[in-house]
Amino acid sequence: MEKEEMVETRGLTEEQAKAEAVESAETSKTQEAGKKENKERKEKTGKQAEKQADADKPEPQKKPEKSKATRDIPPFLESYMKAYPKETAFHVTSDKQVFLGKDLKGRDYVVEVAGSLSVSDGEWKYIAPSNGAAYQKLTNIELGNSKEEQLYNLKQDIGEKKNLAAEHPEIVAKMKAILEKEKAK
Repeated sequence: MEKEEMVETRGLTEEQAKAEAVESAETSKTQEAGKKENKERKEKTGKQAEKQADADKPEPQKKPEKSKATRDIPPFLESYMKAYPKETAFHVTSDKQVFLGKDLKGRDYVVEVAGSLSVSDGEWKYIAPSNGAAYQKLTNIELGNSKEEQLYNLKQDIGEKKNLAAEHPEIVAKMKAILEKEKAK
């Protein structure tokens, strides 16, 4: 009777109370299923995140293999040097032994073409006079051009800041002769 009294106090019949209980049980089951689904989704997302984290980790570094491409360079250079007549190949024939690895020293000087001509022997660098702009405003770069001859001691002044041409006219003459000889080739 207590149940009936409780039901009656709320104003519900027994049938209404049973229907409400069934509905409440179904709602409870639906909520539990939703919670379970959310939990599974979180677990799945967590696993995906772990997989992604593993994928984002850098692979352990492997020791690089020795390149096989460099083996083809000397034969290529040798065939390249043979392809041009001696008159048209600029320094190619004189440097053949260096390219083939038979001479480790090479030439005694390097000629550079960059706005103006220069020659360097490792200690000294001579830059021939040039009418080009001395400074590039847009990029804030000194171009090395000057209307005067330039000579720099690379062992003491790698930045080429102090022009020593006036102090060493004999070196200027020697380097200028090398440059003129190269231009005549």
